[in-house]
Amino acid sequence: MTLADGGNGARVALLRTLKYGDRGYPSLASITWEELNGLAGADAADLLISHGARIGAYEDLRPEARQYREHPAFAVSEDGLEAVFAAFAITRVIPIMKGFGRDGGVEALY
Repeated sequence: MTLADGGNGARVALLRTLKYGDRGYPSLASITWEELNGLAGADAADLLISHGARIGAYEDLRPEARQYREHPAFAVSEDGLEAVFAAFAITRVIPIMKGFGRDGGVEALY
């Protein structure tokens, strides 16, 4: 997950998740807030905000962005590691646990 300079000491990251695509293996892909909610099992935006992030479209948080401008993103200050770890878990760890949307995901043990 790349954290780009957002100015004023903020770091901005585009939210992309592991998904199966046309190539037959999982890779990072665009996602909507609704899909993020499904992965998180809660409102993903509220979850990130509760950990200190600002959320919005990538172009709103990083105006110089040229690609993925309307896609979900978040911004954090230099001490906003909790939000980064939460975003990583939602977009990388949970898709692996849920089998990338296919049948046969990994069962979480409690």
